Amino acid sequence: MITIHMSLKSSRSVSFNRAGYATIAALILFVSLSAQNPNRPLKLSTNEPIDGQIKGGETHIYEVTLNKGEYARAEVEQKNIDVVVSLFDANGKLVVEMDGKDGRLWHESVSMIAKSGKAAFQVKIRAYGGSGHVGDYRIKLAEVRPTNANDGKRLKAEIHLSKGRTFYEQLRSQAAANEYEIATALFRELGDSQQEAITLTNLGQAFFRLSEYDRSIIANKRAMELFQKTKDRLGEAKTVNTLGSNYRALEQPDKARQFFEKALAIRREVKDRNGEGGTIYNLGLLHYNLLDYKKSGGTLYTSSGHFSGNKRPRQRRQRSE
Repeated sequence: MITIHMSLKSSRSVSFNRAGYATIAALILFVSLSAQNPNRPLKLSTNEPIDGQIKGGETHIYEVTLNKGEYARAEVEQKNIDVVVSLFDANGKLVVEMDGKDGRLWHESVSMIAKSGKAAFQVKIRAYGGSGHVGDYRIKLAEVRPTNANDGKRLKAEIHLSKGRTFYEQLRSQAAANEYEIATALFRELGDSQQEAITLTNLGQAFFRLSEYDRSIIANKRAMELFQKTKDRLGEAKTVNTLGSNYRALEQPDKARQFFEKALAIRREVKDRNGEGGTIYNLGLLHYNLLDYKKSGGTLYTSSGHFSGNKRPRQRRQRSE
């Protein structure tokens, strides 16, 4: 029997027998990831996902080594924190960047091909926010194999999605929508329902910003169906919340409330704290528009603490994500 003294949030003694060695090793790996040395990339291997904890402003680096003619895809999922996932080639040149600001991406995928010889790629994960903002992520090497005819198509799809995100953040919504539509078609041809749904969600956001609510509804309903198929409850909640925002903009409050309440239930189920706050905020705005001042005040106060009671606040913009 071994007794180990550790300090995470508090000091305590934990006893392990021989069967607990694997647990100890996993814990040590997790703690090391929480304070990863940015100058020492961790190697990624297939079928060996890595769970990490990251603070706002931090960057974690991973390395993938491929032989000539090999293809690989790295996938990152984050929880309660927004990250940017960047892929760099062996020469340190940026290949593609997936910007998850404001929860627009939560399952990033970046692909790489070693064309001319053995190559070491780097995947960098950078977190938004200050040092007090802490979140979790999982990174895995989804596959490594010889290249095939579809790999170039996937790289193009990822680049169009990345460009769409860049244009969206630059408030160039029509340009973003154009890129998203190209990426959506490519992911559909590849049979990648997950990435197609994520891209459709972003397309719906672009249409919403352009006040093309009917087109946003079509994109989000299709994305919702795909998320239900892939069992991505977080993605489903995002599309349902955006549908509520669209119906609110179309002055259909009953439909809007139904979708917001459904989104809120899913976000509480998956413990999406940021998303839950956004949906509560939207419900508050909906009640405010219906002149239900008392309920609106309480709801908005729960979400953000901006105000309470029956005092009428200034008009606020809804959160469609």
